Amino acid sequence: MKAYTKKDFLIPFGLVLLCLVPAIAGTIRVLGLATGGEVTPQNERFFAAPTPAIIHIIASLIYGLVGAFQFSQGIRKNHIIWHKLSGRILVILGLTSGLTGLWLTLFYPHVPTDGDYLFSIRIVVGIAMVLCM
Repeated sequence: MKAYTKKDFLIPFGLVLLCLVPAIAGTIRVLGLATGGEVTPQNERFFAAPTPAIIHIIASLIYGLVGAFQFSQGIRKNHIIWHKLSGRILVILGLTSGLTGLWLTLFYPHVPTDGDYLFSIRIVVGIAMVLCM
């Protein structure tokens, strides 16, 4: 087994940093739904049907954080079984994230702050994610 170097963790560290803001926002959303936070016109759709949002947030959070370590050459070479198993699990999580994201976009009521441009981006990204999985 080879010793790990800084290079083995630069890309995963950067990817985890990119996941931080959505991870924090998702955690706050789940906590708000779990504790019965304040209902506003922007978030009432999540309180009306919280399950798809919670599944989307949890799948996306795990996908982003665990998926980042798929890019570590040291982990990939030293822990091949972990790499393969987590990769298979990540495909399921990626499909779950993409499909629930599409479901949220298509079936949750639209709010005034969500324009056509954001709707289009969500559709394109959701379809691309599902196809790439």
